[in-house]
Amino acid sequence: DLVAPFLPHFSPVVPATPLPADALKSLRSPPAHQAALCPNLLPHAQNIAGTTGFVVNSVRPDGYFAYCVLAGYCNALMLNEFVFRILIRLARYLTNTAELSLTLHAEPPSKGGPVGLDLVRGFVDSSHGNAPEGRSYGGFVLMCKGGGALAWKCAAPTAGDDSTGAAELRMGTLALKYIVALRTLQRDLDVGVAPRFPTPLFTDAQALIDGTGCERLSKSSRWMASRYAMIRWGLACGSIDLAKVPAADNCADIVTKCLVGEAFFRHRATILGLAQA
Repeated sequence: DLVAPFLPHFSPVVPATPLPADALKSLRSPPAHQAALCPNLLPHAQNIAGTTGFVVNSVRPDGYFAYCVLAGYCNALMLNEFVFRILIRLARYLTNTAELSLTLHAEPPSKGGPVGLDLVRGFVDSSHGNAPEGRSYGGFVLMCKGGGALAWKCAAPTAGDDSTGAAELRMGTLALKYIVALRTLQRDLDVGVAPRFPTPLFTDAQALIDGTGCERLSKSSRWMASRYAMIRWGLACGSIDLAKVPAADNCADIVTKCLVGEAFFRHRATILGLAQA
């Protein structure tokens, strides 16, 4: 209902993905970022962004990255017609794929095996300079071991994230916090479902794995040193196990990049817990 009044002015073609492949580049390049601002559209844009934000934060992680990118433009200083069109595209994508639902599949303990339930596995990823000022988006997805995403986050880069490795480290640390919280909850339930093994945390960046073995960093990178220390703590106490995964199999790509085509649909099926086509 929020989008309907504007549809006559937009292409009738139903978007297959939340964002076009060149969306991030277009948002930062002329004429898009130099286009006239549209304060008259601001209330509509904020209403649409608020509704889509609720949906993608709750049950549609496949549209979450697009929302994170566009939300930063829904203000009086940034909103223009180009941004509004991409926001409408995201809303139309969610509306036209409303039949897709997040489905969680818990993997039961093996018969005769140790009592316990290893619920999750994590995936962490960062992009390569696709954010404003050449910085990098980072994100993670926590997956049910049987399928479907339990939690997902994407972080807009900060001044301290001057590399893809820094963005991945920041989000890997946040994923660790979520994992520890979940493992603690399982233990506190006291019904025999505490995790038996460290929770796998997959990354396609060797730098994140290698960094845990080095404690010496420059003074300007103290925030990185503190986060590497947190990752080492997670490894030492058996909360996580860092592992390398091929880039093509890292489903966290969908919360850090403008994916289209086969890669988008494959990762969408994974994080929504749907059968692969």
